Amino acid sequence: DAWINETMGRVAERHEALFERLGREYPAARVLVLGYPYLFPDGPPPRRPNDCASVLRRVDQAERQAIRDQTDRFNGLIRERALAAGLEFVSPEAIWEGREPCGEAGQFTNAVKPIGGDGSFHPSRSGQEALAQLVSCYLAEHPEAPAGGPAPGETGAPIECPGPAPADSAAGT
Repeated sequence: DAWINETMGRVAERHEALFERLGREYPAARVLVLGYPYLFPDGPPPRRPNDCASVLRRVDQAERQAIRDQTDRFNGLIRERALAAGLEFVSPEAIWEGREPCGEAGQFTNAVKPIGGDGSFHPSRSGQEALAQLVSCYLAEHPEAPAGGPAPGETGAPIECPGPAPADSAAGT
């Protein structure tokens, strides 16, 4: 907890300085700041034995939920600083639901693999395509910056977009 609080504070300070600089140096630009997706799916691991079940059993459900909660907190800090600097914040939460590493709808993020693999927690090709589509749909839906309310893209404020990009590999493969 101490490490995450200290790290979040340091990153938030850097974001604040960067966001203020972007707003100052590009006053006529629309700058979008994207939030972070969840690194773990909600709920228990799958029952069938596979890589995902193995990984998700190594990080128990309470820890995974705590990481999701910290992601929400971190995105809140980023959003707050982006809006204060006159920038816009877009959340990937709604499009990523079920597409976290080992998510039931497939993966938009490279999962950590117990043995070998390229598990990096970075967006896969389909995840990058989904983020690009999210930005495109956000700009089409909001020709001007929205005022107030939940962050566009959150589960409570999804951005209307054509169907999601196909996910990389089904969960557990």
